[in-house]
Amino acid sequence: MPSLTRKPKPGWPWIAGSLVVAAVVFFAMPDLNPWLRIPILLICGIFLAVGFRLALVGRTKRKVDPRTLPPRDQPDQQQTLIPNSWSANRGEIVLSLDRLAVFHPFLVSGKADQHPADARLFAAGDRDKILRSLKEHLLDGGSHGAMVADCADSAFTVAAYSEVFDACVFLAWSGPTAKTLISRHRLKPGARLITINTYTQPTSRTEQRQSDIVPGERSQKGTCIAVWPIIADFLTDDQPTLKEKHASITPDEWARIAQLVQLFQARPLASRPVRSLAPYLSGKEGVSAPPNG
Repeated sequence: MPSLTRKPKPGWPWIAGSLVVAAVVFFAMPDLNPWLRIPILLICGIFLAVGFRLALVGRTKRKVDPRTLPPRDQPDQQQTLIPNSWSANRGEIVLSLDRLAVFHPFLVSGKADQHPADARLFAAGDRDKILRSLKEHLLDGGSHGAMVADCADSAFTVAAYSEVFDACVFLAWSGPTAKTLISRHRLKPGARLITINTYTQPTSRTEQRQSDIVPGERSQKGTCIAVWPIIADFLTDDQPTLKEKHASITPDEWARIAQLVQLFQARPLASRPVRSLAPYLSGKEGVSAPPNG
């Protein structure tokens, strides 16, 4: 993501116009009544100052903190940000619409009559904006390891790691499409995947961290309150880039994910919080049922 800068303001026309008017008053109208000359020159001076101000602001580059940017189309999250370390692990994953259709067929096709359950998710949203948001997420989000926590015939759960929280959130999927994904990607417990994460910054002191996040010892405390993980392996045809992302995950990170998976599996089944694996829903805690199983 390049540094963002202010757009140049039209300061120079103000400056030129002020100087032209002042020159006309001084040299072309020497006999002008002083009661008219003085206000005109004062106004020219004000316009000249405004012009210089606009010109200087337009030339000044200012880096923008991603945390100050307006929110993207992210479900129930106020503001999306990418950690300061994004440049070291930027996603660079290209979204495949065919693969996205496995999870959100209406979002891709726009045919609400054929996909009513999925269409209800986007009833109040702009499909083009949401698609653009998902594409940007995979390109610019932070790339980290993910791991299959458990896998049955037609259901599986993935642990998606977050460096910001030093924790995993768990994403579940089931039904016929889950069975297809299990076969296509040869999923089994311990299989390694890639998650692309973006985060939410608190806008007030009263906002609480998502309840399914248990920060680890290396978490960046106080930075964020939510994570939006999207599993890249299921959403791209760009296998060379995906292989690079797999190779970039350190052994320590894979070991940490495996440790968190073990802790998750040690909990009683009823107390294991999971989210939906569907990309548009995976940023929301407590939404575990897939809309198009």
